[in-house]
Amino acid sequence: MALLAEAVDRADGPVRDVRVGALARLRLGVLYAERGRCREASALLDEALTGFGEDGDTAARVRARAWLADCALRLGEPGRAALEYARAAAEARSGDDSRPGAPDDLAAAARSLHARARRVRAGGGDVSADGPWPGLRALPETSGPWGRYRGDVYGER
Repeated sequence: MALLAEAVDRADGPVRDVRVGALARLRLGVLYAERGRCREASALLDEALTGFGEDGDTAARVRARAWLADCALRLGEPGRAALEYARAAAEARSGDDSRPGAPDDLAAAARSLHARARRVRAGGGDVSADGPWPGLRALPETSGPWGRYRGDVYGER
């Protein structure tokens, strides 16, 4: 967690690296969300979206919006959660990621997120005592295949 916070600080320094800052905010926001610190996570995820808007990383924007939705739901804001899930689905549908397999991954994410938005709107998006919505881990990755460095951030080993 400390390394991610440092990456955010350094990315905002004199050199200003938008991509590194946005990725660090996304990773730190996810880590906070998984630990139940949803207000802090939401602020970081909102900032990450701004960075990814400049960067153009569709998978990252989808992931950030979906985590924002999960945080909103856990903060007792189902209307906002449904809106963010729907936005994430729309981003995934309009994605232009040309990495191998990315278009299929984004299409699958769009279907899953759209269904989640409908469930939340209908009042069926209950918060799990086990943590975040499991579908979040199935979303497309932001920068290539899984690596060992991502394991602890996403709770996978």
